[in-house]
Amino acid sequence: MKKLFGIIFFLISFSFYTKANLRDTVKVSLLLDLKISKLLISHEIGAYQIWIDNRLIADSCKDFIYQISMENDSIFMVNEHKEVCKGKSLFFKSLEHKGNIKLKPVSPNKSIRSYGDDILIKPGYKGFKIINLVSIEDYVAGVVESEVGTKAPFEYYKVQSILCRTYALSHIRRHDSEGYNLCDNVHCQVYFGKQHRNVLIEKATLETKNQVLVDYQNQLIIAAFHSNSGGQTVNCEDVWNHPKSYLKSVPDSFSLKGRNATWQKTFTKQQWFDYFHKKYKLTDTSCCPEIFNFTCNQREIYFNKSHNVLLKDMRTDLGLKSTFFNVRLTGDSVILNGFGYGHGVGLSQEGAIYMSKLGYDYKEIIHYYYKNVNLLDLHMLDFFKE
Repeated sequence: MKKLFGIIFFLISFSFYTKANLRDTVKVSLLLDLKISKLLISHEIGAYQIWIDNRLIADSCKDFIYQISMENDSIFMVNEHKEVCKGKSLFFKSLEHKGNIKLKPVSPNKSIRSYGDDILIKPGYKGFKIINLVSIEDYVAGVVESEVGTKAPFEYYKVQSILCRTYALSHIRRHDSEGYNLCDNVHCQVYFGKQHRNVLIEKATLETKNQVLVDYQNQLIIAAFHSNSGGQTVNCEDVWNHPKSYLKSVPDSFSLKGRNATWQKTFTKQQWFDYFHKKYKLTDTSCCPEIFNFTCNQREIYFNKSHNVLLKDMRTDLGLKSTFFNVRLTGDSVILNGFGYGHGVGLSQEGAIYMSKLGYDYKEIIHYYYKNVNLLDLHMLDFFKE
C-alpha cells in the first residue's frame, strides 16, 4: 500500500499542471542548447525522493552524487558504488520544496549550476531534456539575478521581480507542445537557477509576491525592458509593428548617466555606401546624400523615408546597439555616435536603477515607463480561472 501511494504521488507530481496551479509552479527547460549527453547530478540542500520511471529507488535521500548518461532513448544512472539503474525518465522530487540540486554537464564540459525544487531528466533530441519544476517565486528570483546581477538597489529588484513574473506568466504556454512552460535562455528569460543569490533579491521577490502588471482590460502586459534608452524610449509599434497602449515613448533623462547611455561605431566610407548599395540599390551618393550626414535629435522610425530605410533594420543589419544615433563623415570614415542600448521599448534598466537610487519607489518607477497599467494580485486574474 505504501508503494502504491508513492507511485500515485509521483504521477500527480509529474503530471502537467492545471491552470489553477500554474500560478505556483513553472516547468523550465534547462541547458537545452548544450545538447548534453553526460552530466553529474548531486545533492546540495534538503531531502529528495529519486524515481526511475514509476519506481521509487531512494526516499529521503541526501548526500548523493550520480553520473547520468544516455544511450539511444534510455538513461543510465551510476552512483559512487558503480551501481547502475536504467530507465526512460529520472525524477528528483524535493521533499517539502526545500531542496537544491547541483548539475554539472560533463559532455560538453560546463560549469556547475544549482537549482531549487524538482528536476526531471528525459532523453531528448541529441541530448537530455532537463526540466526544473520550480516555484514561480524561486524562478522569478533566479531570473532577476541572471538578468540584473547582485549589485542593484533593493527598490529596483522589486521592479524587476514584477516584470519577470508578469513576463513568465504571460508566456506560460509558449512551450506547451514540448512538455514544459519556459526555456532558460533569451527566447524566454535568462535563468541560471540559484547561483550567488543576493538576499535582497529574495526579499524583493517575496515583498512583491503575486504582483503582476495588467492593462486596462486586466490582461497581462508585455513587460518589455532594455538596457538603456539613451534619453527617450520607443513606441512599441515603431519596433514590433503592433501598438500597445502602455508601451509609449517617454522622455528619459534618468538613463543619461548610465554606462550604456552612449556608444560609437565606425565604418569606412566604402563599407557604409556598400550597405546602401546592396540593400537599397543606391547607385551613387547623389541618390541619398544624407546617408553621410544624419542627425537624430529624438527617436525616429526612418533613416531615409523616401527609400524606406528603417532604423530598426539598420540596427539588425549592422549590429548597432540602438536605433538612436547620428552619422557624420570624417575623411574616409563614417562615424556613428549613438545613444542607448537595446530595442528601447518599455523600461530602461539603467534609468530605473538610477531612479531607485534617487529615492523613487518601485510603483513610481513602473508607472513612469509603462502608461495606463495597474498592479494586480495574480490570483484575481480571470486568466487563471477554470
